Amino acid sequence: MSSTILDAALKYAEQGWKVFPLQPNTKIPFPGTNGVKDATDNPETIRAWWNVHPDANVGLACGEPSGVWVVDIDVGHKAGVDGFASLAGMNITLPETIYQDTPSGGRHYLYTVNGDPYADKKEPPRNKNNFMPGIDIRGTGYYIVLAPSVIDGKQYVMGGHSHGLDDLAEYPDSMRPEPPGARLPMPWDMPKPQPASSVADRARAYLRECDPAVQGMGGHNALLWAAQAMVVGFKLSDAEALQLLWSEYNPRCSPPWDAGSARDRKDFERKVAEARRHPVKEDGWLLKETQFNAADDALDFAGAALAESFLSPPERKADKAEESTLVTAPLTDIPQELLNPPGLVGDICRWMNDTAGCYQPVLALGASLVFCGALFGRKVKDESNGRTNIYGMGVGHSSAGKDHAAKCIARIIQAARCEGLLGGEVTSDTAIEISLKESPSKLFVMDEVGHFLRTINQAKGTTPHLKTIVPMFMKLFSAANSLYIGKQRVTGGPANQIDQPCVCIWGVTSPQILFDNMTREELEGGWTARNLVFITDTRPEYRFTRESTVPDHIATLVQAWYSRVVPPPEGAGNLAHARAWQIVVPTAPDALDVFAKFGHKAHERMLKADKSGDVCNYLWGKALENARRIALIVACGENFDGMEIGKAEAEYGCQLVEWLIYRLSEAVHNNVAETGWEHDKQRIYKLVANTQGEGMSKSELTRKTQWVKDRRARNDYLDDLADAGMIVSGPASEHGWRIWVWATKWLSKERVKEIIEARRAES
Repeated sequence: MSSTILDAALKYAEQGWKVFPLQPNTKIPFPGTNGVKDATDNPETIRAWWNVHPDANVGLACGEPSGVWVVDIDVGHKAGVDGFASLAGMNITLPETIYQDTPSGGRHYLYTVNGDPYADKKEPPRNKNNFMPGIDIRGTGYYIVLAPSVIDGKQYVMGGHSHGLDDLAEYPDSMRPEPPGARLPMPWDMPKPQPASSVADRARAYLRECDPAVQGMGGHNALLWAAQAMVVGFKLSDAEALQLLWSEYNPRCSPPWDAGSARDRKDFERKVAEARRHPVKEDGWLLKETQFNAADDALDFAGAALAESFLSPPERKADKAEESTLVTAPLTDIPQELLNPPGLVGDICRWMNDTAGCYQPVLALGASLVFCGALFGRKVKDESNGRTNIYGMGVGHSSAGKDHAAKCIARIIQAARCEGLLGGEVTSDTAIEISLKESPSKLFVMDEVGHFLRTINQAKGTTPHLKTIVPMFMKLFSAANSLYIGKQRVTGGPANQIDQPCVCIWGVTSPQILFDNMTREELEGGWTARNLVFITDTRPEYRFTRESTVPDHIATLVQAWYSRVVPPPEGAGNLAHARAWQIVVPTAPDALDVFAKFGHKAHERMLKADKSGDVCNYLWGKALENARRIALIVACGENFDGMEIGKAEAEYGCQLVEWLIYRLSEAVHNNVAETGWEHDKQRIYKLVANTQGEGMSKSELTRKTQWVKDRRARNDYLDDLADAGMIVSGPASEHGWRIWVWATKWLSKERVKEIIEARRAES
């Protein structure tokens, strides 16, 4: 077998393909080597390698070094994801070329780019993890395992023999990821199809550009939004909308719905009916736009929530407890591009999601970013001396899988042998200092952080040490690029000095506990603004998943980062060994432009909210700083060497932070009260709002609010809510003479007007 692999490696080298050895039966380079950077087509070097490691697998350096770009179709290990099904759903037939079947049942299609990557000014395809579910694009900087290598006793097998190694087909344009400068889609951006001659043609163009529905990733909500655009945005009939959704939209979904299935046809019909019953914008809004541009002021729609974002009320109702008092904003799933960052952060996210009993991708994203922030800490910085320390908080319902991400982090730390990265239980500022003195880069994982914050807020004279914890973390947030000096000791000894401490926090809590204990003081004091709050209101059904070990490539890369030592620069002198040194990660000019525009936008949002008395204005204060930190983390996860914050990374950081702030702002507006009066009034509003578009009778509301002292007080609360435009009451024809109450956030303007007119007519 070993001679066969060596012969194959030499044959690949004859074609100019750059190869290198991998550890036997794995995809992992040998320790002490530079992996894909060592790849060569020199036969003497290759023979020397396999002389030392006769059973080594062979790796191929993809992209420019070898002139080989790969479409990687994966099946089997990503729960519910089949790359071949995704390819079929795209209605794409790949050009015939040489390929190899992988041990997992997937396939690598190998292509060239005009023989010269830059011929005719056509740039080579970019690397892209999860280009579509189960499909990755591999180019420069990445590698694949080549036949006849073996993984777990199964062999890679080369196929497509009508094409020789020197006769690769041209890489298909249909499989090119967006260029680096392409803007990630946000929910308030409308697609921009070319002008068309008719409403149906324009609707067709819209459907070709909006996000496809992907199973397990908010697919039903994506279909619901497409239906909303058809019947409300373009004012099509139900029949016209259904015809276009089936013919233009469904083939792009993964997997597509089955038109021959009565159940799937009914699903489409329900979505169209639901979209017509609950419009989120005015009729014909897409008919007024020639380029489908969404104006900036769309962000103010529905109380500064997200203009085009909504969930189906029936689906939302199924996910909540009947007596829940939490009000959640009508928000759509987080955009898929934001849930699938490139590089190590995205790889960890996908493994967390694949192994989750309850699918919670928003929480996986938050935990992955925070973990990588700690991993890269004190090893990298951007050109403004910015670092990777971030504080993240995952907010989700009980028994909804919010602890899974933290368990995955613990398993990665064990597999990569980097236990020193994990901080212990937080009991005081002194305990934090001691932990950082031992290892200045720490990740603190906190279960039920809401209870923890409540305990701190309620700390009395007997537990003064608890009151020091939040101020300590706030100080550390800004100390990552400087020398931290701790408290002067009572004993007279020297204060602790910690060089450039990198502290990252990942805590989880339930929404009710968080918002019941969130105060205006916390918002004004800046603690909440320093946190990236990842809110999920889904309660997914538990699915059985088999235990899965940490993927080798994740464990290997994490260990490489953890053990990485950055040498001091020349001329460091006496400071050479007195402090930690960092790799300076440059920021591309177009990325600086993205940051500048976002910083200006965040500042304007802060001033606007402050002028209106909105306490959430404080959330914008750290927006740019957090966006730059996220961009740095993502950039470092993409490349071990040659890191750069490009426009794509800058866009990602800014868009994610903006999304999180809007989602948190809406939750704060709905759930955080400043006075006892406001708190009681809010409890009443939550009961009404959680019925969504159905509303509730006043008699039922009275039964559920027995804690209100008298009828007059209850009516005062309802009058206040009505005056604020938050609720509307009147007769409901389907409920006879009884008074009915609705939350206006779930109703169209026309429906609110109809209720008011009916009430006037009755009186």
